[in-house]
Amino acid sequence: MKVIDEQTVKDWNVCARIIRSAEGGILIASRPGMSSLSCITFTSDAAGSKFDLLDGIRKFKNFPGDRGVACLSSEKGMITWHCRAAWSKNLLESARDQKGSYYGSKTTTLEAVGLLLPFVTIPRKPAGKDIVFKTDNIAEVYGWESKSVKFDRSATILIKAVTIMAFYLGSRVFVEHLPRMTSLEAKLADHLSRLFSMEKEDWRLLESAEESYLDGPLKRWIADPSEDEELPFSLLREQKEKMES
Repeated sequence: MKVIDEQTVKDWNVCARIIRSAEGGILIASRPGMSSLSCITFTSDAAGSKFDLLDGIRKFKNFPGDRGVACLSSEKGMITWHCRAAWSKNLLESARDQKGSYYGSKTTTLEAVGLLLPFVTIPRKPAGKDIVFKTDNIAEVYGWESKSVKFDRSATILIKAVTIMAFYLGSRVFVEHLPRMTSLEAKLADHLSRLFSMEKEDWRLLESAEESYLDGPLKRWIADPSEDEELPFSLLREQKEKMES
């Protein structure tokens, strides 16, 4: 016998409602295919905590506002949009998940935040379109394919949030692996996630691009990260408000 937690019961109730709605028949989903030629491509990157390990003790070397997550899009070689959010000191150096792992070292969780940035800040742009995310984190690619990350509940919750928000917008999401620093967009996303590495040429590329700023539930999560099962629904409510305004 095993005790069933509250979140599992909620998930089972969702499955039960799907089954009940299918009593009179249910449409067969189309076979998954490739993204369309008119898809929007985003490139994202996230920088984890910087530290030295001396005698089993972490000596942190983070500067305020330096490390964070970045996402950008381009068209015909020009950067058209970008968004950057700096990690909080709490996330980088103090916060841990239920297993005791530092959030600042949970690379898949941090990279998953990058997938959320367009849906949270500019939901009208990805609405009804095919969206391709390029990331250098291969675990994120596999996590998206299975809609969960083994042994990483926080990353799974963030992927769940992307799934729900994309479904609400009628968007199809594809996550592809892009080796680190192998394209203009990948280099810029990498530099933007580590602000002190930005160069004059990088800033020049962003001069004519639209910029978005993070606010709301995701910004509060960055300030105090946790395995919050309600986060996907809080983000969905924020998205709905922006779409209806």
